Formats: sequence, structure tokens, C-alpha cells
Amino acid sequence: MSILLDCSVTHLGVPIGRVDLEIGDTQALGTLSPLPAYELVRPRILAAGRLGPAARVELLTLQADRSPSHPAIAAAALTLELWDSQGAQIQVDMVRLVELETQPGVTLLAELRTTAAGQPARQDSPRPADGRAASGL
Repeated sequence: MSILLDCSVTHLGVPIGRVDLEIGDTQALGTLSPLPAYELVRPRILAAGRLGPAARVELLTLQADRSPSHPAIAAAALTLELWDSQGAQIQVDMVRLVELETQPGVTLLAELRTTAAGQPARQDSPRPADGRAASGL
């Protein structure tokens, strides 16, 4: 059984989009609604998508302790954060975005850390009121 969760997506603290995540047992999937700052990371996402289906699968399944097979995949393996509507950070092991020039939308896949009750783990960590971090993209 899956649940839907409205989240904001940030890259190094900068909001890049919103997503309604379909939460499964250990993964979450959704389509990103990009914000203007997404344009700053989009070229890296598109470059990985141009490598073909095998590269997209690799990007979506790449573990943090593994080295990617191509520099474009490494560049697209961004540090992304998920925040619920109350401002709590959703604890994840990995978040990836994939965008294809031939299909609409940006797909988000997240590997979730879960609680003993099977719910997505959250951390009540303060986020700046404007959603931005001191560092840039």
C-alpha cells in the first residue's frame, strides 16, 4: 500500500521543485514540478539522460558508495533533500532525478529510510524561512 506525500525538493538548501511522492515500503516516486532554480541543475540531468536507457537506470540505482561509469552520471548524482509540508526533512539514502528530452516531466526516485512502523523517517531540522542555504548551487 502506498501513500502520497507533498514535498519540496532542495539542492544544497535551494528549492528546485515540488513533488507529490508516492511512498512505498522503501522507495518513493513522483514527478517534479520545477521551480526556477531547477534550470541551474537541469543541464546535468539532461546530459545523463542523453546517454541512453542503461545510463538512466544506473543513475536511478547508483548507490552512494559506488563510482558511476560516466562523468555525466556522476554530475547528475546531485545532493538533493526532501522536506514535508511541515518543514521536516524526510530522511533518505538517495534521491535522483531523470529528465528525458523526448518525454515531458522530471521523474524523482528516492530510497527512503523508514521507521519501525514503516513510515518515512523525518528529522525536525530547521530550514531557513526562505528555504535557502548560505551556499549556492
